[in-house]
Amino acid sequence: MANRLRLTALAALAMLSVFTCGAGVAVAAMLPARLALWQIPRVAAVPLATPAKVLTPAAATALAPTRRGLAAALGALLASRSLGSHVGAVVTDLATGRVLFSQAGTSPAAPASCAKVATAVAALSVLGPTARFTTRVVNGRTPGSIVLVGGGDPTLAAGQAPAADYPQPATLASLAAATAQWLHSQGRTAVRLGYDVSLFSGPLTAPGWTTSYITTGNVTPITSLEVDQGRLTPAGKPENADNPDNYRPRSFTPAADAAGSFASFLRGQGIRVLGAPATITAQAGA
Repeated sequence: MANRLRLTALAALAMLSVFTCGAGVAVAAMLPARLALWQIPRVAAVPLATPAKVLTPAAATALAPTRRGLAAALGALLASRSLGSHVGAVVTDLATGRVLFSQAGTSPAAPASCAKVATAVAALSVLGPTARFTTRVVNGRTPGSIVLVGGGDPTLAAGQAPAADYPQPATLASLAAATAQWLHSQGRTAVRLGYDVSLFSGPLTAPGWTTSYITTGNVTPITSLEVDQGRLTPAGKPENADNPDNYRPRSFTPAADAAGSFASFLRGQGIRVLGAPATITAQAGA
């Protein structure tokens, strides 16, 4: 009797193992092919750079912030509707650890993406608050050619962005319309198009980035010319790359895609684009 029970148990375990393996194969077959490209990232073995001071330390004689002063300075800002319905903030004295200001500081909430705050502070320190990213079109080196010059604008869109987007981005559609108007005023109806990405130098991807980061819609190669954050629909309609439900793969060639989109907009304005857009460096001072 004991042997029969043992054999029955072994047979049941064997059948369960076969079923589990079969289910795993079936589930894997149903997953998107691009998920199979996920890889464990490798962190590059490079020394960390020592950051320079961005904010000037307060003078030794400066008054320390107070609870009342912080509440007066931050209250109206934190009450802004643009921040949403659940806003929490905490200000702590790093020297003493004392909490100087707290609004919903103990309420559970998903942490915000805070790295962009440090990036914004660094950009403001280096570039200044009045800096602008400008995408331009200039005459090419050869007669009958023009060059689309990337200015590093990460928000550049193909067509009109949704009205709710703030700030409204610059668009290739409006740039193409202005370019076509100028070309028509010069009696030109056909051009050869080049695109210049020389503003940025160095590798297109960061150390440790894998192919899956692009195919799963997380990043696109870093160039000074990209449109819709590396995503282009067949109709050239902008997509919201910050939409957490948007897993559309990004482009491996964002600059070429942007130039191709610009060429399409030019054709829509009655300008013939001869051949395919090509990478070129614009003339100095153009």
